[in-house]
Amino acid sequence: MSASYVLATSALQAFENNEPGADRVAAELGRGAVISAYDWYEVLAEWGQQPPEALLVLAACALYIVPFDEQDALEAARLCASTGLSLGVCACLVTASSLGLPVLTADKAMAALDVGVIIVLIR
Repeated sequence: MSASYVLATSALQAFENNEPGADRVAAELGRGAVISAYDWYEVLAEWGQQPPEALLVLAACALYIVPFDEQDALEAARLCASTGLSLGVCACLVTASSLGLPVLTADKAMAALDVGVIIVLIR
């Protein structure tokens, strides 16, 4: 697996909705990007039972869905407890930390965090 970023759910949402920054996400999807299984669940749940056309596009991309295991859950829960962040954001940050990759996000509040992970805004 060769990946450049861990994608936050907000980045995939921007891609799916063709919002500003969607082109940046598309470029990273072409190069190879990662999302945790937990965050992938969040994306699919938001898209509903019949995912949009973007899901078909994603199937052809270099998007690697990595496991979110018991240790990841424990680390994410600790991070949530100490920061008040959502579980999805914490899952993304834990995944990025464990893989040594930066996060690509559309969430300005997430970009302001100082949690030992490089966070890059798409817009």
